[in-house]
This record gives sequence, structure tokens and C-alpha cells, in this order.
Amino acid sequence: MPDTALLALPVEILQIVSGQLDSRGLSGFSRTCKTLRAAASSSLFCKITLRFVDIEKLEKDLDRWTDILDLNSSWKAVQRLEIHDAFDKPPLLGIPDLGDDPREPWRSYATNHCPQLTRENDQDFAKLATFIDRLPALMDMVWASSDQLPPCVLSVLEQEDRAHRLRLYLRKFCIRSLSVRPGVPIEVDSYERRLATSPVLYSLASRCSAYDSEGNANFNQEAIMTMAASLAPNLKELFLCKDLPGRFPAILAASNVARQRWHGNEMGEGKQSKQKSLTTLVIAGHSHVDELRVWHRKTDFAKLRTLKLYQDVPIEDLCWLTELRPFSEALEEIGLDFSHHEILDATNELEDFIDSLPPLRALRLVCASSEPGVLEVAFRRHGDSLRTLRLGETISDINDLSNIRDSCPNLRELAVTTTRSAGNADEIGRHRTIGALQHLRCLILTLHVHYRLDTVDDASIIRAALIDSAVDKSLAASIFGAVSASSTVGHGSLETLRLSVQIDQASFDHELEITCKMLARSWQCEKNPGDDAPKHSCFVAELGAEDREDYESAFGRRLDPEIEAVMRDLWPEQATGDWRHDWHSWALQDTAPH
Repeated sequence: MPDTALLALPVEILQIVSGQLDSRGLSGFSRTCKTLRAAASSSLFCKITLRFVDIEKLEKDLDRWTDILDLNSSWKAVQRLEIHDAFDKPPLLGIPDLGDDPREPWRSYATNHCPQLTRENDQDFAKLATFIDRLPALMDMVWASSDQLPPCVLSVLEQEDRAHRLRLYLRKFCIRSLSVRPGVPIEVDSYERRLATSPVLYSLASRCSAYDSEGNANFNQEAIMTMAASLAPNLKELFLCKDLPGRFPAILAASNVARQRWHGNEMGEGKQSKQKSLTTLVIAGHSHVDELRVWHRKTDFAKLRTLKLYQDVPIEDLCWLTELRPFSEALEEIGLDFSHHEILDATNELEDFIDSLPPLRALRLVCASSEPGVLEVAFRRHGDSLRTLRLGETISDINDLSNIRDSCPNLRELAVTTTRSAGNADEIGRHRTIGALQHLRCLILTLHVHYRLDTVDDASIIRAALIDSAVDKSLAASIFGAVSASSTVGHGSLETLRLSVQIDQASFDHELEITCKMLARSWQCEKNPGDDAPKHSCFVAELGAEDREDYESAFGRRLDPEIEAVMRDLWPEQATGDWRHDWHSWALQDTAPH
């Protein structure tokens, strides 16, 4: 299409076009001319993210964005504003990542202090409040800072002309005044009560335990339940991580004193005539019997669309849910993470629960049980309706993958772990079986490396482990091609492959584990959409390179002599003289040396 014809299109069409571009394409599109830049502004500036280091840095960033939005006349384009701490990597919660980044809601808890009250320095955030006031189309405000949301900012968000459409996401929710010494009356700070009951509060993430590190009784979980039941009128998403109290001396001393009783009216009375309804409930951490029954009294499970339980759900609760059947057709997604071994003796109860659910569109299942009946029930009940499937157990048998292919024909996204076997025919067969899912758009594939140094010939085991762990850019592209080429849909339906390597830590000695982790790489492959692009080709980029480099720096170039001998036999020393760079993957179907 000639450039003049493109510019003749209505601006609404140009905006739709810009909205379909990736960051690279959008950048080029917006630099073409003024007309296209104006059309792209809705995509370029729809989301603004700021890192909160200190007030001075925040004000400089706000001044910079003010100049940018003024220059492009794009204040109306901003729909989402996010404020994050400077460093907010997700905390280690023991929740496996199956491509859904389950720790993301608690990312702000990388810094481990409670949000501070900000009434005394509210004026420091006046420039931020003014900036927000100039965003007429703002719909989502994400506050993921360790400091409490400033009152002046909340006042702007609650303005009558925007409160009905604005959604506030609090990613480190904590009512500081609910951490009290044993025996001290519970008194909730007036501003914190206002924040907890705000009509714009839509989503919150909190991490709490019965006691804080100073031995104060912490009543945030009780308060959050009260908010979900009645006090927060528009709260729809709740992410709650419950930690066991630590064994600090102050906590041990406090546990010997009777904890104050929570009566339920400490946050105020509120309008309790109608039960509020969450649409998303995600609970992680320590669980106890009857916990889900308590939640059922607080929110209408029939309105839930997403329920994820990153905890060991008591079998009694599973049976209760199976008998009650509280969910409706509104439920679309469920996540069940079982790490305890008691589930091995309760697979029938788990099967009954999964069978009792309405047809699901998304299922996440991490289960210690290897019984095939659980998946068989899940596929029989939900296979036709599933669009997303995430499985936490390693699948080695190609027949199990064939079962997924045949039972879940409409999958768009699949997260699965399969055995790595040096790119041999079995491994290629597993890739091709996955690729036969005709509607698959996104594959999160983890390659499991598992060996044990308990044989007579350790050198051959080391050799196999190094070959399997070595996953470079070329191999990632080859795996993408193998999966995509198995589809009968033109150039293949697969658009994205996220590839990672899982080193079985129980299988190696420490030295071999370190070496294998340095060879393992994670990659993201994106389908090359060009009309003249080679069939099944893709763009490949490394994921987590910064974390990998930090790991390499921590352990350096040191190499166990026995491992080094095997490695140099596989990959002779190159000009770099650094074994961390003198390696490559063995291509699919190629024969690695033995």
C-alpha cells in the first residue's frame, strides 16, 4: 500500500493498526510522520510506569513525563499509571512458575517493611496528585510502593467525575495500625480505614502472619476478610499470602500471651445488607481446616471467575466443596497446588472435586500424585472447554502428551515440563506431539534434566548432563520450528515459545549442578510474521540474562577437574579461553559424541 494511501485511512483505523504492533514496530510506526505518531499516541502512552526511589527522583520523572505528554498532546491517551519501588523482584514463595508468574501480585514484598503512614509528608506527593489530576482517561492506578498511598493521591482518585470508572490496585496492602502489642486495644487509623473502604479500591495483594517480627499481633488477615465481606464496596480481586510467624524471640514471647479477640466491627460497620462478591480469590501459604468455609461466608463463591490455591488444601475442605458445589458457570479458571504427600492417599477426593466443577477455560494443576486418574478426570470433564492448561509434573511418556492433544483440542496456551533427552527421536516426538495441537498459540516448555552420579562410569553421566543442560539460541529456534512444523495450519498456529531448563537438584552433586545451571538458558521465541519469512522461523531473545550473569559472577570460572575434562572433550577450548562461552547445543537429531 503506498504511503499516501496509508495516511488516507481514518485515524481510528490507524489507531487499531498501531495497537497490534510490538514495541519495535510501534517505535518505527510512530517515527514515520506526525500523522502516524498522533495515531500511535494511544498505544505509546496508554501505560506509564514510574520507579519510586525518593521524592526528588519521583518529581524529576513527573516533570519529564509532563513535558512528553504536553509535547505530544497525549494526556488523554494515558489509561494506566503504575508506581513501583526501585527494586521489586518477586519474593521466593515456593510457588512454581508455570508461565503465569504466580508471584507477581506480591512483587512489592521483595522489600520487607510494612507500608508507612504518609499523613505527615502528604505534601511531598502534591506533584504526583497534580499529575494524576491531568489524566482524564485514567482507568487503572497501581500502587506497588512500600509507602502507604498518600491521602492527596487518594482524594484525586476518588473525585466524583472519575471514581465510577477508576480501579485502584494496592500491591502491598497493610493496615499498619492493626499491628498492636498484646493486650493493647485495637484502634484503626482513620485514614487507613478510609483507604480500606474506598469506592475505587478494586484489587489488593497482601502478605501477613499472625505476628510481626517485633512480636506485635497482626490483624490484617481478619481485616481483609471483613473488607471482602462488606466494607470495600468494589473490591473484586484479592491476593493473600499467609506466612507462619517466625521464631524471633519477640514472637515466641508474644505467643505466650493471649492474643486480642477480633470482633469484626473494628473497621467500622459499613453496609452489610448485601454480601459483596469477589471475582478473583488467590490464597498462598499456610492453610488450616475450614478456612475455605470461612471465605465462603465472606464472599459469594458463585460469582468467582478465578480461584487459585497455592497451598495444601485440607482434604476435608475438598470434600466439603465437592458436596456443596458452590461454584457457578461464572468460574473460568482454577489453580490447585498440592505439595504435601497426603494427597497421594486422597486422589479419589481430588478427582471428585475436579469432576464437580463447571467446565473450565483454564486449569493449573501441581500435584504430588502421579496417579493418571486425576488428569483423566480433568480432561474428560474440562478438555473441550479448556483454552489454557498448566501442569506442574514432568511428562516423559509421549502417550501422555498424545492424551493432552486428543482430549484438549481447543488449547491456546500450554505450560508443560517434558524430559530432555539430547534431542533424540523421543524428544523430537514429544515436541511434534505438542505441535499437533491445532489452535496452540503459546507454549511454555520446560526441559527437565535428570541424572544421578551413582553409576560405575560417572564420566558418561556428566557428559549426558552437560549435553542436556546446554540450550542455546540455535536449539531454541529449532525446537520452535519442530513444534510449529507439526501443525497442519498453514505456517503453524504457534506464535510464542518460552523455553527453560529445569535442573533436577537431587540428581547432581553440587559442582555439576552449578556447571549445568551456567549452561542452561531460557529463551523466548516469537513467530516471524513476515510474508517472505522462512517457514516456521522465529525471533529469539534470552530471558533472565541479568540473573544468569549474576549467578556466573557469584561462582566464577572455577570448574571441577573431572567435569572440565568431559567438557573439553565435548567442546574444545576456543579463543575466549573461558569455558562459559566455549560451548554450543547439539542440534535436534544430531548425534552428540559418546
